[in-house]
Amino acid sequence: MRVVRNPMTNAYLGDGLGDVSGFRDRGIPVGLGTDANVKPSIFDEMRAASYEQKTVRADGSALDAAGAFALGTSEGARAIGAEAGDLARGLAADFVVLAAAEIDPWSPWVNAVVYRGERAWVQASFVGGRRVFTGEASPLAVRAKAESARIVARLA
Repeated sequence: MRVVRNPMTNAYLGDGLGDVSGFRDRGIPVGLGTDANVKPSIFDEMRAASYEQKTVRADGSALDAAGAFALGTSEGARAIGAEAGDLARGLAADFVVLAAAEIDPWSPWVNAVVYRGERAWVQASFVGGRRVFTGEASPLAVRAKAESARIVARLA
């Protein structure tokens, strides 16, 4: 069994709260996803997952920032069977470059990323070691957006 949870979408749809902490306690791989008509942001999903578990468990220490970050990175990759999610030799070179100036020097970086992170902090994105975003959409992203628009128009 594997679980990919979309807490923002589940909240939007009223699908209820999930026991991500319980899955993790039982060794079930859990990751986070983004979808639907809500703002797709892994930052928002990590934050929502943490808040959700704190609410479900009525425990402010449930699913801390490091745990939520793992769900959006290494544990998320494991949940979908991908060899990714960490910066390590032999893994996919998928990563983002964040604006470090947005992180207060007194705040642990993982807390800042999970609890305050925003898409605007992303300075560049790399997939398979190739830049796909640096301030403006890459040619690949432009083509993908145009193709998506053609598909939506065809389905409408």
